[in-house]
Amino acid sequence: MQFIMSNINYIHTKNPQRKSANLLSSLLEKNRVRPILLLLSGGSALSILNHVDTSALSKNITLSVLDERFSNDKAVNNFAQIMQTDFFDLVFSQGVHIISTIQLSPSQTTLHEAGKKFDRELRMWKEINPTGIVIATMGIGSDGHTAGLFPGIDKKNLDGTSWVCAYSVTPQVNQHTQRISVTYNFLRDYVDEALVYAVGKEKESLVENILAKNCHTKDVPACIFHEMKRITLISDH
Repeated sequence: MQFIMSNINYIHTKNPQRKSANLLSSLLEKNRVRPILLLLSGGSALSILNHVDTSALSKNITLSVLDERFSNDKAVNNFAQIMQTDFFDLVFSQGVHIISTIQLSPSQTTLHEAGKKFDRELRMWKEINPTGIVIATMGIGSDGHTAGLFPGIDKKNLDGTSWVCAYSVTPQVNQHTQRISVTYNFLRDYVDEALVYAVGKEKESLVENILAKNCHTKDVPACIFHEMKRITLISDH
């Protein structure tokens, strides 16, 4: 099943991993002559990388993350987890560029400085590649968060002109309390294509809420999808 609602293309499929991977492969192939900034989300969205068509990969790709957990633990750090995938081994062997966030950890820098550094890296890529395209994989948490943007956080801290925010949440909000994330501003203005992987029965009512016209980021950060350029939301329910 598939339907398009404003800028959101909603796809229901029995094989969301394969469908998501096919769509990502198609986007990479379609834009292979352009510089591509591919920003990956952690969590369940990483599973789609196992099925990406490697023939769609090119040296025009720069790989990084959409958000990062500020931690020295490689089992927590998003980029460290990406590095453990077969997909990373393949793209690295093909010479794609990397914007690593491994060094943005407590042993290397402060949370605030880590956020500023990641912001500079993204801006530098855009300055060097003004005609490049930004493609992101995204997920939705059971609390409605997406990227590193959580409900109940003052939107002033997550928006404005910054491309990246670095902030802390309480353990009640998330067990990984120190976060680095692209902002609403970056998602809205600079992500050209986003694939949202929303799988699991527990996401059903959440997806319905997000697709509703009265969806607000204050309560459900994933409602930012309505303000982004182009979203393909893939689910299995």
